[in-house]
Amino acid sequence: MAETAQATVDQVKVEGIDTNVAVMKELLYPVIELVSRYQILASWEDPYKSMVFLVMSGYIIIRGWIMYILPAFFVFVAILMLWCRHFNKGRPLEAFRVTAPPARNAVEQLLTLQDAITQVEALIQAGNIILLKIRALLFAIVPQATEKVALLLIFIAAAFAFVPMRYLVLLVFLEAFTREMPYRKESSNRWIRRVKEWWIRIPAAPVQLIKVDEKKKRK
Repeated sequence: MAETAQATVDQVKVEGIDTNVAVMKELLYPVIELVSRYQILASWEDPYKSMVFLVMSGYIIIRGWIMYILPAFFVFVAILMLWCRHFNKGRPLEAFRVTAPPARNAVEQLLTLQDAITQVEALIQAGNIILLKIRALLFAIVPQATEKVALLLIFIAAAFAFVPMRYLVLLVFLEAFTREMPYRKESSNRWIRRVKEWWIRIPAAPVQLIKVDEKKKRK
């Protein structure tokens, strides 16, 4: 059975970054579509649909039904699997169809790989900068900023200690979902701009790179 399963794995392996990305996009299409629809609702392009979604989601959170969403999802997937097992006995699975991207030569594929590596490097650098700025706040390189963050953390801790969790979830959901609402868009953009300006003023903690002595390394 293991050899048969491995043979199927070898058959579906494809070469090329573009082809693998195309296959992954098709496999993740339901998730991508779900996220896309949520973004459309959160952008408030259709206020009626967004308001209906907001009211329904708020009611679910207030009633405490959000804790049943994940178990309900697992049960739905289990029922779907059992239904497929019952009605697809002995039937071979149809091939998953993916539209192949335009063919590229080796040089174009290397350039694509180099661009992907550059983007990953930029993400890692951005992550390091965030961590170094957090380190600067932690060790009070900028005392005023550290005081503000400490007070914010105390306020968040008090909220978690004394406010029921469903109200906190509702508050976070309302803040995130109504950010692009026409009545709030201008104030939200102003608040986000001020946070970005405050974050830019935070210096990064210094870093010193120590090179390993090659002689000691060889010994």
